[in-house]
Formats: sequence, C-alpha cells, structure tokens
Amino acid sequence: MVSGTFEQVEVEIDAQGIALVRLNNPAMRNAITPQLSKEMNQVLDQIHHDESVRVVVVTGAGEESFCAGMSLKHFIEYRSKVWELYSRGASMLDWWAKLRALPQPTIAAVNGYCVGGGFCVLDSCDLAIASERASFALSEVNFGSIPGGGAMRAALDMASIKNAMYLILTGKPIDAQEAWRMGLVNKVAAHDRVLSEALELAQLLATHPWQTLEFCKKAAYGSKEIPSRALGIEYETAMSHFQMHARPPRAANAQEGLEAFVEKKYKPGVETYDFRKSKV
Repeated sequence: MVSGTFEQVEVEIDAQGIALVRLNNPAMRNAITPQLSKEMNQVLDQIHHDESVRVVVVTGAGEESFCAGMSLKHFIEYRSKVWELYSRGASMLDWWAKLRALPQPTIAAVNGYCVGGGFCVLDSCDLAIASERASFALSEVNFGSIPGGGAMRAALDMASIKNAMYLILTGKPIDAQEAWRMGLVNKVAAHDRVLSEALELAQLLATHPWQTLEFCKKAAYGSKEIPSRALGIEYETAMSHFQMHARPPRAANAQEGLEAFVEKKYKPGVETYDFRKSKV
C-alpha cells in the first residue's frame, strides 16, 4: 500500500485495487512544483511494486484544472537545478517516465485545464476521458518559448503532425471535443461525470488478470517502437507465446479464459470474463 505524508498529491485505493491519484495544488491550477514532483515520484515508485493495485486513475484536485504544466515561478527559480533534480530521480521528467512505465493500466480523468507539461501527464497515461469543460493548450509560444521537457513530443505522439503543429505554433487552446477529434482523449464526458466514467472504465479493466494487462502494455508499446510492421507483428507473437508458455500464472489465466469461452460461459467481444473469481 502507498504510505507517506503528501502535501500536493492525494492517493486513494479502493477494495478493487483502483488507485485514484490526484495532483493536489488547486491554488495553482495543479501546476507542477518541485514538491509535487518529489511526491509523485514517491507515490509512483510504491504503486509500481504493489500488485494489489490493478488500475491507476490520475486527475486534478478541484473543479477547474487537470494540470497547468510546470509552475513558471518555480521554473525560473529552479531552472539551474533541473538536471540536478533529474539525476536524483525527483523531477517532473522522472515521474512522467514512471507513470508511462507502470505495469498497471493508467487512465487520465482530465477535469479541466491541460496545459504545457499537462500534455506529458496525459500522454503518459494509456487512456483518457475529458470533461466537456476541459481545455488543452501548448501556450509556450505565447511568451516566446517552445514546449519543452517532453510536451512537444507528447503532442506529436498523440496527434497527427498537422494537429500537433497547430498546437505548437499557435499557442491557442482547444476544447474537449476538438481534443477528441485530434486523438488526445478517448472520450468526452459531462463535467460532473468525468471522474465517475474514468472509475467505471477502471472497474472494467480490473476484471481482467493483472498479468495479462501488464503484458498487453508491454507488447503494445514495444510493437509501436519497432519501425517494421512485420517485425512488430513477430514481436507481438513472441510476447504472446512467452505469456502462454514461459510464465505459468499468466498461462493459467489465458487457459482459464479460453476454456470458459469453449464452455459458453461468456461471449468475447460482447461480454467480459471476470477473472476476479479465479484463484490465479
């Protein structure tokens, strides 16, 4: 279980193993400060190794903002120490990487402003649901800078090149529906439902074996990094065989699911086989 006293991060873990992680700096629109980064690094280190945590939902505290990016006040004050902090594993670059590398599926519940470094948080999550009130922007060009620290790459990874360049070059905000059309989020929800829908999605994911979810993430992201489509397919196939034959707990889950299908206990594509009833 996650332990420790945190000032700018809140963590709740329910009985199903769904961890709700809130960026808790609402007075600054949940901007990223050195303290928030230090705490997120600690929280994600603990979650990574906690097999009782099945799914992670990330959101922002309050009604206004998901994450307003790096606190410019602190950026000016600490910019000479950025790489020192990075070498200690305590910076925003570190926890963005840790969030992406979690073995558990991750869902961003974007409840408001998602600006600058907020794109890195969004991109580091596997799935995303946005409030109808959410607003997305890479605003750095407006004060004579460029999106850095990974925000530009996040936009380029999530959106087409033309859509990403629009965000990078104009600095203009887009609304949630436009973010959905660009591919930044999976779904837009009513503002008072965004967290509920993210948690409902988390509950669905939690019905699957955690080992299989972990392997899905490894196979998907690994395949994406392979330029050759044919080699990517071979990698996926190899990962599937490894799961089935080299790792007995994972193989047992897969065998159980296949047998349940043959016995007509559920319909793949229409229903989800609930592995939570299994002892594996």
